[in-house]
Amino acid sequence: MPPPPPQPATLEEVFAIVTGATSQDPTLLKASTDQLKLILERPGTLDFLQEIAAQKAVPPVVRQQSIIQVKNNLKYWKAKR
Repeated sequence: MPPPPPQPATLEEVFAIVTGATSQDPTLLKASTDQLKLILERPGTLDFLQEIAAQKAVPPVVRQQSIIQVKNNLKYWKAKR
């Protein structure tokens, strides 16, 4: 029996992880980076990263991290759609 498909990501979840990945706290940074690798495999994550990057109210460092993640993972986007 194949494993069930991963649950779609949520905007709040992706935003929290990307925000943590920009933290100055090494513990939070490491945990968020590890979570980011996992959540990128879930459906909808790249769409939410693009949405975060487009929001002017989001801190620039978080927007930049979102853009970097989209750029680095875009090659997998078509395969996951």
